[in-house]
Amino acid sequence: SRAWGPKMAWAFVQTKQNSGASITSLVITLDAAAIVGDLLVVHVKIGGDPVTNLAATDNASTPNTYANTGIAQAATGLVVYQLYGVQVVGGATQVTVSWTESRSARITVDEFSGGAASNAAVFDTASSGSGSGTSGSVTSFSPSAVGNLISAGFGLTSGGAATAGANYVLSTNQTNQSAEYRLSAAATETAPMSWTNSGVWAAAAGSYKPAAAGAAGSSYYYRYYRDLVAA
Repeated sequence: SRAWGPKMAWAFVQTKQNSGASITSLVITLDAAAIVGDLLVVHVKIGGDPVTNLAATDNASTPNTYANTGIAQAATGLVVYQLYGVQVVGGATQVTVSWTESRSARITVDEFSGGAASNAAVFDTASSGSGSGTSGSVTSFSPSAVGNLISAGFGLTSGGAATAGANYVLSTNQTNQSAEYRLSAAATETAPMSWTNSGVWAAAAGSYKPAAAGAAGSSYYYRYYRDLVAA
């Protein structure tokens, strides 16, 4: 919904995806300018072998800094990564991801509100997995607290229509890359997903911490949001 109101706990805001072939960078143009304080999670699927010097930036008046979760999960013919960046400066309408080697790529950017105010404070932990078939998940991992945001991206060779895991919600559903999210309500997470066509897949999932109660940045604003409830 769209409404005036105080900044809530974790809420989904928007998603956008782009793809290209034989490239060393890709621009993802958001439907609406990113809001100061929000978290952008960048799901990267690269065709072929892993790449070097993977980085992201944006077109805010002072570009925001993006960090890598440290995941580089390879499977036959593809590799996935997850990057993230707190919008210390609002207003970005484009995120650009770059690397050294010429590759095909499909990249999804998900925006969430309600997170901690810096890259160092917001990131918790991450996990990954790979395989083949019509379903997959990451290796079980333990978020630091109930209520953390779990955001997972799956890269596929030809997955078809995706179905989110129990209590997860799809942000993007595309044959070669889908993403899902939820608020953690368990001691361990695996971010499961299934899809209609059997194929090779790789996945990366991150756990992100919410803003501290009463933290700065809880000002009123007007925007789209889909509040998340731990389940």
